[in-house]
Parts: sequence; C-alpha cells; structure tokens
Amino acid sequence: MNRHADRNACVAFLARIPAILVLGAALGLAACSGGGGSGSSNRSPSASFTATPSLGQVPLTVAFDASASSDSDGSITSYSWIFGDNTAPGSGATVSHQYQTAGTFTATLRVTDNRAATASTTRVVTVTVGPPPASVAVTGRITFERVPFLPAPQEEGGLNYPGTFEAPAREVEVELLQASNQAVLATVTTDTNGNYALAAPLSTDVIVRAKALSRVAATAARPAAWDLRVLNNTNGNALYVLDSSVFNTGAADVTRNLRATTGWGGGFSGTYTGVRAAAPFAVLDTLYAAVQFVIAFGDASVSFGALNAYWSSENRPSDVWDPTAGNIETTQYRPTSSQGDGAGIYVLGAANTDTDEFDQHIVAHEFQHFLEDAVSRADSIGGVHAVDERLDMRLAFSEGFANAFSAMALDDPLYRDSYGTAQGSDFNFDIERDTFSTPGWYSEASIHRIVWDLFDATNDAADSDGVTIGYGPMFDVFRAELRSEVPLVSLFPFITAIKQRLSAIEADAVDTRVAAESLPGTIFGIDSRNMNAYATTETHSSVALASADLVLPIYTEIALNGPSVRLCGDAELTAPGGDVVPGIFNKLGNRRLLRFSVPSARAIDIRVTCNAVNDITCAGLPQPDPDLVLTQGRDLQIVGIETGITERLQTNVQAGEHVLEIYEYSHIDNAAVERRGRTCMTVTITG
Repeated sequence: MNRHADRNACVAFLARIPAILVLGAALGLAACSGGGGSGSSNRSPSASFTATPSLGQVPLTVAFDASASSDSDGSITSYSWIFGDNTAPGSGATVSHQYQTAGTFTATLRVTDNRAATASTTRVVTVTVGPPPASVAVTGRITFERVPFLPAPQEEGGLNYPGTFEAPAREVEVELLQASNQAVLATVTTDTNGNYALAAPLSTDVIVRAKALSRVAATAARPAAWDLRVLNNTNGNALYVLDSSVFNTGAADVTRNLRATTGWGGGFSGTYTGVRAAAPFAVLDTLYAAVQFVIAFGDASVSFGALNAYWSSENRPSDVWDPTAGNIETTQYRPTSSQGDGAGIYVLGAANTDTDEFDQHIVAHEFQHFLEDAVSRADSIGGVHAVDERLDMRLAFSEGFANAFSAMALDDPLYRDSYGTAQGSDFNFDIERDTFSTPGWYSEASIHRIVWDLFDATNDAADSDGVTIGYGPMFDVFRAELRSEVPLVSLFPFITAIKQRLSAIEADAVDTRVAAESLPGTIFGIDSRNMNAYATTETHSSVALASADLVLPIYTEIALNGPSVRLCGDAELTAPGGDVVPGIFNKLGNRRLLRFSVPSARAIDIRVTCNAVNDITCAGLPQPDPDLVLTQGRDLQIVGIETGITERLQTNVQAGEHVLEIYEYSHIDNAAVERRGRTCMTVTITG
C-alpha cells in the first residue's frame, strides 16, 4: 500500500481550477525542459506519447508511440526511453518493451530537437501478477490546522500559534478527479474523524479534492439535513477546495492524506507567509459543530436549509459595505439583501487587524443569527452595540442569546475574539461569571447570563437558579411562540413561553434566576414573577425619572377608533446619576411601541403626527419626521417615505393583535448631522 501525506496540497477556488491546473502544468514542463541550441530564440519541443496497454498481467508487452511529439520551430532528431524497470533504455519514435516483473513503473520519454533543446514527459505502467482488480481503493484523512487561544485570558491574550493542532475535517465532501480533464470519478463524505474511502479506476492519473462543503440529505435513519459551504466573496463567491498533487492509482490501494495548513510563518512575531488553507475549513467546522449541537439537543430531524459562509484574507473591518472588495464592516450574518449580495455569514480575515476564522465563539454566535432567521423570527434591529449598554430589547435578546448559544454549542462559556498585530490580543468575557453595571431586560449581558444558567447542568456558585432546562425547550420556543406570535421577539415572550413548559416549582426557579439580574433597590432589573409577553408588569427603566417615560411602558395600548395616544422619544437618556446616555438608533428611548387589537379583517388608517402648533416638543429644527413600522408576527410594513410632520399608513390588516413602532427619524439616523431633542408624537388608528 502506498502512503502519502500531502501537507502542501494547494488550496484553490472552483472558479479558477482550470487556471490553476494550467499553471501547474507549465511549471512542470519548465522543470523538465533543457536549453541549448545555437540561438536564444529556439523553442523547446513538445514531448508526448502513448503506452498501449498501460495495465496488464506479467509478462506485459507495451507499445510506446511518441509520434505525437512535435517541434514548432524545427524538428525532433532523437527519442530516448527509460522504461522504469532498471532495464536498458530504448530509442526511436516507436518502441516495444516487455515488463518481466509485477509493479508500478514510470516510463519516461525525452526528445531532442535539431538545435539540442529537450523536453520530457512520463506515463505510468502497471503490471500485476494475476488479473488486475476491478478498482483500487484511495483512502486517507482530511485535516486542517486549528489555532487555539492562549490559555486563560491574559492582558495581551490572542491566538496561540505555537499551540496549533491538527483537527479532522468532519463530514466534508471529497471528490476523486481525473487529472486530465477534471471529470469527477467518485464522491464521498468524510466521517467524523476526517477519514474517506474512494473506489478508483486502475492506472489513472487522479487528484483528490476536499471541499469546504458539508451537506447531508435527510434519511429515515438520520432525518436531519444541512448544507454548509465556505465561499470566497472577493473571488466571485467561489467554493474553497483543497487539492492533492496528481498521482497515479496503479493497481494497488493508495493512501492520500490532505492537510490544510494555516500558512503561518512561525512564532508570535511572525506573519502569514503561505496560503491560508486552514481558514475556510476552520470556519466550516465551527458551523458543523453548531449544527450537531442543535441536532443533539434541539431536534434530531431539523432541516436547516442552505447556509453560506464568506471568508477571504481580504475581508476587513470597514465603514462601507462592499463584499466583493472585502469591505464587510465586521463578521456578521446577513439575510438576502436588496443589494443582491449573497445571504450568509461574512467572516473577517484581515491579518494583523482582525481575523475570525479561528474565533469559534464569533462564528457560532453568527450561526445563531442564521438559525433564528431560518427557523424562527429575527426582529432585531442590529447595529453597533456593547455588552453593557442599554439596548433596544430586540437587539439585547438576539445578541445575548447568540452569545449564550456559542457557549452552549462549544461547551465553553469563555467568549473570546482575537484581533490586532499577529492576532495577539483578544476581547473576552465569561458568560457565566462576569457581571456588568446595568443589568436588566435591555442588557445583552443579562440575557446571555440567564440563558447560559438555564442551560448549564452544573449549578455552581455562579448560578442563581438551581434549575436546568437544557436547550430543547429553548429551541421549541424559537420555533413556536417566537416565530408565530405577535409580541416582538425579546426576553419577555421567551421567558413567558419557557415557564409555560415547566412545572410550578421549575417556573418559580426560573423567576428567581431572571430576577437575579438586578441591582436591588434600584431601577436596574427585571420583573419576572408576573411577566407576560407584552411586559405589562415591567417597572425597571434603568434611567432617571426625567427619562423614564421614554422607556416605560414598553408597550402602550391604543384602541382602534379610540382616543389618540401621545408618546415621546429622544436621542439621549439621563442616567440615575445624571450622566447623559446616548440613545441613538438601537439604544433605549428612541423607538416607542404601541399595541392594538382588530376584531376582524379590515382596512385601517394610521396617522403619526408631530405638529408644533399642538405640541411644543415638535418645534425647532431639524423639522420632525415621524416614521412607523406595523407588524403582526412575521408580517411587517415600514413607512418612512414622507418627510413631513405626519406619517400615514392606510392598509388592510387581519384580525387580532398588532404592534406599531414609531420614531422620529433623526433619533435613529446614525449619519444625522443634527438631531432633535425630546420629541412627542400623537398616534391615531381608525378603521
């Protein structure tokens, strides 16, 4: 059995495979060509021959024919043959040679032209003792190098390149290609240890290709299905692949191991000096781990749909969005956009700035955003945020749950994100143990602490609940209540639905854990005991009394054909100590929510007005510009076209509960040069 570990296998892109193969062939020819002749303009001849047959039983007589060889600017004057079996060489355009022993032999033709330039080429001849087998087995293992973090967060922290280890490429697609034309001869999937086995034709020049692709169709025995792949957004969204060198299958089983290396130059002060072949396989494997977690603890028959991840060494932090140029802002999940960019997870890869291919929590976090979009509902408004800020409750829940999901999927509550020179620094926090200064329903940190503790089976000193519900009920809530019911996705409908699945004792323990996210005796916290999906009992505002009406109530009731309702928003809040807290875009205080009920399907008329004649808060510049968003579960309508003091939506709605979101545009516009202060809008709904 031939064994070969191809650690320098080239990483390529499917869209460029023909070019890569041509480049390799050209280099091979140059290595075999000789100079000579009387002038510098002489072109080397072309060597080509057939071997008939190239496979058979011993003794095997093979006819070699080099008549296809040529010389574009002269003539071939000699043909020299080495048969590879330690016998005398041959000469002439055609020769016959008998192989007397079994084995795999490389026959070499060398041609010389009339000006002494030479060229060579080879073919493999396989001779067997008995009849040749129908096929041979090509087996091996596909692996990639993973770079871990330095042990325990340190002041500098970051990735630990000296600790790089080999990891299996689990359940990735592997192809056997005919080297001459890239035809696919066989396809298999690696096992969870990266092993593969292919049946190959005898005596054929082939390539083993491992794809950054894991896809499994549902079967009765294994009902889950997924389709994960890693593409290069700066190269036409080409799929990453790892190719072996060309080899001949011969007549005996062959082993080819492929290893995707990091391309790191060595040491902490080093840099990437080679192809970063491991990166796409590292991203893929983290996504695979997240998939397997959901299958094992959520639903064994879940169908995820297709998920593309986009990684490139050119992907960098930016203020603009242009993925074809590598400007992806940050690592993020993006649904299908009106710009036509591919939906999926875009991953940073800019060395010495910010790379995330080995930051498993970052990738798993973004997988959760994909998951909520694919099987549930994503109400988050997104945007730049910090762990300890007062956030819009939708953003706080989405980000906090994604933090906790990454810890659950990786079985590691220490969240780490490398960055900087040589990826030698990292931002980190302990999802279980770290506390923050503004706990509450608006805190990403409070959400991830609650979710992790409800999942974590170890009730240690960091826990406050004494209860473990696991991931399964959480996944059920995402696919049921959070997907289909009307209240916006936040901690409130999540905890309300979770408690409905538990016994009274367990629900009481959940209340204890949720209520622990507070500063006793202050306006920081969560009211859990009588919580409902619309947060009607919530009393914690996290702000001074002067700003409390910008935060609470979370939902204001308004009656169809009833009195108008006045709600205020602002681009800043006053904290309990008097400090001013920004409230732009995705923070508390600028977006206000109303709820109303419609007894039957009908046309309704919604008006949101800010008129200085009737309300002093609407005076001054810039002119107020109310906007609105109407939702009923997954159905959403946004109205933000008009620039006047009144925004109006006339639409048909179904019976039931509805949620109306209103805001003054300068409060949520990150690019605004001027912003209004406290601005109060009047809402009426008729129909």
